[in-house]
Amino acid sequence: MDIDGATHSNLSKETTVVHTVDPSKMRQRHRRLLWRAVVFALPIALILAVLAAYVSYFSLDLSITRELQEMSNPIFRGFMIGVSWFGNNRHGVVITVLVTVALLLMRLKIEARMLLISSAVGEVVDFLIKTIVGRPRPTVDLVSVYTNLNSKSFPSGHVFHYVALYGFLFYLAYVLMPKSILRTILLIVCASLVSLVGISRMYLGEHWASDVVGAYLFGTVWLLVVIDFYWKMKIRQPRPVKQPMDQVV
Repeated sequence: MDIDGATHSNLSKETTVVHTVDPSKMRQRHRRLLWRAVVFALPIALILAVLAAYVSYFSLDLSITRELQEMSNPIFRGFMIGVSWFGNNRHGVVITVLVTVALLLMRLKIEARMLLISSAVGEVVDFLIKTIVGRPRPTVDLVSVYTNLNSKSFPSGHVFHYVALYGFLFYLAYVLMPKSILRTILLIVCASLVSLVGISRMYLGEHWASDVVGAYLFGTVWLLVVIDFYWKMKIRQPRPVKQPMDQVV
């Protein structure tokens, strides 16, 4: 068996994978997407924020939550609680740190740094919006509330956090990982968490539907800002000098 030949072949494949992504082109492509989000998604999010500052809840909010809570199946309820678990209390912090460390161990320093920024700074952004809007959470006289929380309701912190953390992790896996079972599983898990957390927050009576929609809109804009900055950092990153394959030890 030609071990050196196999090694050279593997290295060649890895080199091809690494250099297929052009940071400059990726940033140009995502910059257009970012501006579209700023033009279309951000204005809707701001309108919702202004309305939420003056209206505790909309009639549609109440109808949606009550409709969801009619599903009293204990398995479904447990599933909804489980979906929100990843963002409860310190769970989100611990998971963010663990994923950041995992990226560092894989020598993805910029990716680890940006994931941490996306999650940590995203929490600050969400808190500032909550403070400015000051919308109260759903109350027990209107719907069933799983946990009484003291923080404000708009936008949903869980949804914003999931979009910032798992949305960015989804993006990294989609762009950087070669097609594999592991990549597929990671994409499904991240996409499922982001998609289901909004339903979970409404079902548990922690947020209104408008809180959830606002969080998805604000979170998406924030995620695209992070992705744009990520490619800016990748452009600045010094690229390794390519060597002929016959010089690779």
